[in-house]
Amino acid sequence: MEEAVVVQPQNFISVQVGGSLKLECRVADQTPPGPVKWFLGNDPHRKLIYQDKLRDQFKRVTRDKESSGTDFTITLHNATLEDTGIYYCVKQMKKAHGDDTDWESGRGTQVVVTASKNDRYIIPAVVCVLLAVLLTVAIYFYIRKKRGWNSGTSRSETSLSESTKTPNQQSGDKEIVYTDLKYPERLPRAKTSGLQASSEYAAIKIRPTISGSINGERKDASLS
Repeated sequence: MEEAVVVQPQNFISVQVGGSLKLECRVADQTPPGPVKWFLGNDPHRKLIYQDKLRDQFKRVTRDKESSGTDFTITLHNATLEDTGIYYCVKQMKKAHGDDTDWESGRGTQVVVTASKNDRYIIPAVVCVLLAVLLTVAIYFYIRKKRGWNSGTSRSETSLSESTKTPNQQSGDKEIVYTDLKYPERLPRAKTSGLQASSEYAAIKIRPTISGSINGERKDASLS
């Protein structure tokens, strides 16, 4: 069985946000000239993670043994959730013109970055606060809308009761009947019993008081 030229011994790595992870890679001695690079992903849109020639551009990645020609293990610091994916160690062959081409690639190492313990509590707490705020706002607008509806209902009921009032009103022992003087025929006829007073604006009916009735009865009794 032919020995692999590029060896990635790790299948899976898990790390929390903010932590560091080590990606191991070993390359055989007998290989054509060309660089060894680390990529995130294995498609045309893969992301370059590390290359010796551009080491200064990768602030979070360091090579463990920079002088070694076979050990290309790197360490990724301050991991983020976006670092989750499959990492490939790739041996490339240098071309006289144009970009280098892949010669052999490792089998890949799956990396999973998880939220820290603090984030596990912070995120649910933030969600609960947001839900509480939304619930408070909803209750506020509901109460405000309900108060406005009740106020409108009261005003409409008051207007309705005023519009349905009869034109007759009583004040003490007097019955006041209002009418439109433009149409005197609409003036209700007053009853024949009792005293009656009228004006050009209203017909006023005066009811006899109780004391008056009693005095009348006494006079009748004395005459008899």
